[in-house]
Amino acid sequence: MRILFVASWYPRPGAKHSGTFFEEQALMLARAGHEVEVLALETSPLGRRWQRDSPRVSVEHGIRVVRLHLPSMPRALGALEKQIHRSLIRRAAALFEESGKAQIVHAHTVFPGGVAGEILAARWGVPLVITEHRPSTLESRAFRSRSGAIGQALEQACLLTTVSQGFAQALFAHYPGTRWLPIELPVPDAFFNAERSVGKEAGPLRFTHVSHIDDNKRVIETCRAFLDAFKDSGTALLKIAGGSPEAIERVRAALPNPCSSIEFLGRLERADVVSLLADSDVFVLVSALEAGGTVFSEAQAAGARLIASATWAGCFALEEGNGELVGVDDAPALVEAMRRICDPSQYANAEQIRERARERYSEQSFVSRWSELYGALVESQGLEDSKEESSS
Repeated sequence: MRILFVASWYPRPGAKHSGTFFEEQALMLARAGHEVEVLALETSPLGRRWQRDSPRVSVEHGIRVVRLHLPSMPRALGALEKQIHRSLIRRAAALFEESGKAQIVHAHTVFPGGVAGEILAARWGVPLVITEHRPSTLESRAFRSRSGAIGQALEQACLLTTVSQGFAQALFAHYPGTRWLPIELPVPDAFFNAERSVGKEAGPLRFTHVSHIDDNKRVIETCRAFLDAFKDSGTALLKIAGGSPEAIERVRAALPNPCSSIEFLGRLERADVVSLLADSDVFVLVSALEAGGTVFSEAQAAGARLIASATWAGCFALEEGNGELVGVDDAPALVEAMRRICDPSQYANAEQIRERARERYSEQSFVSRWSELYGALVESQGLEDSKEESSS
């Protein structure tokens, strides 16, 4: 099947970690025999790159990618923005049409992906799928100012999906009349196949946190709870991956010095994240807001127990036996959860966690589910087209 991904962000030079899961999903579908292409969108201020170098075509990891810069304009210029976006998207469409139109358009996030995807799906007469990933769709001024175009895209979509049950309910409340299907984000096989370290049962318990480190991720609060739980005693270690040097320094400045049981690793290559999680006993992420939390799935695929806050993503990831769920910003509960999770006998073991994760997040599960959904939509579209032709 010919599938076009329309990604609202995507890995690029200078931001290679941005949207890696879109790239990984496209590669998974391609490995399963689908013909996948990507329209990688990037919004930029008016008058910058969009006129000079857009759209551009490249082949990345065997997948044809068309990169398109869309100018972002003030609300007063909304009509002009819409006109320019349509013109640019038509240019991109012509590039895809050189090798034949897609059979299905799968857009990621309502804007700009969903709006662009609706234009393409209407042009080609094919089904549109929209998957929402970002909580900002519920509150951002940028989304509110484009509510008309977003509403049209949602109305035209054949299928709306998102990344957790709680987020699906919030989207339903925000966009009346819509129905959202929660579908787990997939995890590359590397996380399932990574060899877990053995023979460390007598050593300190190994906690890990992975994020880009901002206030929402509650990294300072995580470190303080960890120190309250274990008093820098050497019975537990916390490794923190991700974040800019400036973000890491802000966290360090909020902690006692020295602090030998907490280590900051900085930004890691993808393969190093795999190794880090496979070398962990517990993954902890207690964000204030988390929609999907791909890293929860990755940690389970690597065999780690979880400590999560009761966000949409945390509630979606936690199942009986795989970890601890604590209230958002509930520091005493986080301390107690960290102490409680030290007893492995109260939880599923690493292989049991991995096996359940394989059912929910594996590449095979992802490809099977989406191939079935795409096939049903394309077949349904064909039946509708046949009805229209026979009645004309």
